[in-house]
Amino acid sequence: MENRIVQLDGLRALAFLSVLICHLGVFRAGGMGVDLFFVLSGFLITSILRRRRAEQHPLRGFYANRARRILPPYLICLAFCAALFFIDWRHVWFFYALPLENIAAAYHSSQIASLHPLWSLAIEEQFYLLWPLLVFTLPRRTLLYILASIILVSPILRFIATPFFPDYLEINVLTPFRLDPISIGSLIALLYESEAARETLKRYGKPLFFMGVAALFAGSYFGWHIETNSYLTNSLGYSAVAFMSAGLLIWATIGKGWLYRLLVIRPLRFIGTISYTAYVIHVPMIQLLQDWGALHGDRHGARLAAASVPLTLLFASVSWYAIERPILRWNHRTRKPDAGISLAAEQPGSSS
Repeated sequence: MENRIVQLDGLRALAFLSVLICHLGVFRAGGMGVDLFFVLSGFLITSILRRRRAEQHPLRGFYANRARRILPPYLICLAFCAALFFIDWRHVWFFYALPLENIAAAYHSSQIASLHPLWSLAIEEQFYLLWPLLVFTLPRRTLLYILASIILVSPILRFIATPFFPDYLEINVLTPFRLDPISIGSLIALLYESEAARETLKRYGKPLFFMGVAALFAGSYFGWHIETNSYLTNSLGYSAVAFMSAGLLIWATIGKGWLYRLLVIRPLRFIGTISYTAYVIHVPMIQLLQDWGALHGDRHGARLAAASVPLTLLFASVSWYAIERPILRWNHRTRKPDAGISLAAEQPGSSS
């Protein structure tokens, strides 16, 4: 991976667009795009961490870069929502001052609907509080065992926890139940360091994707649904989505077939570049237009929802060019960027 993996920008765009159409009510299963974001995040961040092991202060450098990438759009989103919606900050402020947004989403979602999607960002940040330290201190074989254990234990944990929650939301957004897709992406990054393992993975990437799709169709026949709090959904359903996303990631990195040609289309890659800001702002934008429509009789609800798409992309584009890219370029001038994956690729995940 000596060169930037440009097709992953397009893959990130597909994940964001999937989540977007879910929130527009067009395709509820589009919320599965969160797992693709998680897999991409684990793959990209673990690849970067492994290359930074030789730096003098790798942890400090990693967290400084994460802050530069994450905080500007995050703070913009909080300011946007604080200005336009009523939020009782007295009871929820500490969830957003700390990486605990997923707990707020699980137990205060009715009060802070505009900020609900930030739960996936919290899961990533909680994972990356410990994972970089492990990467910098443990041998590769031990890391592989840790990741494999998380991937195996996660569906069992979800299965055991199912009767203890009234609906699907807690298992969908709480960290202990959602670490397997990030771990799968991290595992792929470590395996790609071996030429033999990489070639093996590339042979099975496409079949893995279609096996995941087949498993989801089979599960839906027996009642699987992303918003169903059932033993089948919580154990095998989430795992099928995670492995399907992993297969798509591997498939995207093998050769230059039709999927590669799709993912490197310039507009799609640009959406992938701005997808983090577009993600954190798209639900507030939809809610803003829906509230405006409600004040005027809501006679054009579908049109208002559709109008949120160009407004979201415009907002994210302005943020990228005016705020985010200058900050990242300043960072590039102060240190040598990672070979293979630029800092712009260090995108936090998005989710439904």
